[in-house]
Formats: sequence, structure tokens, C-alpha cells
Amino acid sequence: MYLKELKNIAMQLIDEYSENKEPTEDEEIKQKLNGLFNTALFEVAQIKKIEKVFEFKNEEVVDEEYKSIGLPDDFMQEKKLRYFTTNNNNLKYYIQKDKLKIYKKCLGKFELEYYAIPEEITEDNAEDYEFELDLDAQMALPYYVASSVLMSDVSANYTAFEAKYNAKIEQLMRSAQEKKDTSTITINSIVNI
Repeated sequence: MYLKELKNIAMQLIDEYSENKEPTEDEEIKQKLNGLFNTALFEVAQIKKIEKVFEFKNEEVVDEEYKSIGLPDDFMQEKKLRYFTTNNNNLKYYIQKDKLKIYKKCLGKFELEYYAIPEEITEDNAEDYEFELDLDAQMALPYYVASSVLMSDVSANYTAFEAKYNAKIEQLMRSAQEKKDTSTITINSIVNI
């Protein structure tokens, strides 16, 4: 979904709560939305991580013990590295800062599955910002925003939105744990006969 769609959902939640049920035209609230969505995005992305794949090839043996491969700018954490060997070498590698170090004799194709840092919401990208989170994680964000906006209104009872957000976060944590508990190991290699 796009940021503008989730902003509409958050505003509908806030408007639904208001006693007069008219759409709010409060510019102060509208100015806070990008920052609030950004905060929620980074919090939720720690629980329901954004998964991406980085593919590359290593076709030449280098002089150094390990060849350095630059990691994507949004790399946060390794999930799995697949190695499709062309010379039957066992995979040896490690990650150091923003580099993946592959043993020089490991030739072939690689697929690095990794967890990504979300792109920050800024004034420059807010109009066409598209969330990379899974839909179930995205749907928690408007409740965080509605709760945060209404928290500053002393006459508002923001706790219903806060409770809904917390329930969605709890569900995301459970599903992330279930996914972790059922992970598998896959070993791939190409053997020339």
C-alpha cells in the first residue's frame, strides 16, 4: 500500500473517534503523520522484517584470501546465503560491516536473502511512498498513528487504538516466531560429471 492510503485509514480512525464525526482539517495533525508513520514503520520492521534477495556471481579467483562483495545499502541482517557452485568448493564466507567476504575459490552464483532496513519516509518521497512491509504489518501502522495523535488530546480515550495496535504487534510477533520455528535448511550445488 501507499503512504497516502494508510494516512486515509488513520484519519478515518481519528475522525470516527471524534464526537462530531466530520473529517478533520487539522493541519497540525496532518503535519505529524509522516513522522508518526516513520516511527511506526521502523518499530514494526524490527518484528515483521522486510525480506529481500541480492544476487551476484563470483567468476574469478582473486589474489586475496577473501573477495569483498558490497552489500546492498538497505542490508540489515543476513537470513540465508545460497551458493550454486561451479567448481565444487565448500562455501566459506563472513560478513564484515558493509561487505560480504567470499573465499577466493568459491566460484558460482550466489543468492543472499536478507532483512532490509525500510526506506525512511521524507518530505521528498511522501507523495508516492510505497511500503515494503507485508500487508498484515502495514495494517498495524494506522492504529499506532491514531493512538499517538489522540494521546495529546486530554478529552480523547486513545487506549482503544493503542490496544488494537498492541494486539496487531503481538500477532506479528507470534507469526514471526512460528515462522522461525519451522525454518528449513537447503543445500544446493551444481556438479559437473
